[in-house]
Amino acid sequence: MTDNEIIKVLAEHIAFSIRCGSVYSTVNITLLKEVLDLINRQKAEEETMQSYIDCLKAEIEDMNNLVVYNAACATKLQLKLVEAKAEAVKEFAERLKKCSQWLPLVAMPDPFVIVSDIDNLVKEMAGADGD
Repeated sequence: MTDNEIIKVLAEHIAFSIRCGSVYSTVNITLLKEVLDLINRQKAEEETMQSYIDCLKAEIEDMNNLVVYNAACATKLQLKLVEAKAEAVKEFAERLKKCSQWLPLVAMPDPFVIVSDIDNLVKEMAGADGD
């Protein structure tokens, strides 16, 4: 029998016992009523708990969706950071080439850069990013 069937039969049995003045004593009928009340209270509590569990499951699902969304955002930000770093390195290299000097009289086949030029370029680029 299901819970509902047991409750229904017990309730009918109690009602029949009260109407017909069955062989059950008043104590037994009172006990049966208390048992029925206990079953109904536990059933109501179970339904309340199930509703609470359903709410918690929905909250967990929402949190999982938020975690997935945040992970996707973090991945995008990491990619943007890698791209920005690559662009900054390229820009630094291009600007460094513009600072380079070439001395044809000293037999240097390649241009060179003065250390202070590098320091100045770093300060200039860092200042541009801080604006």
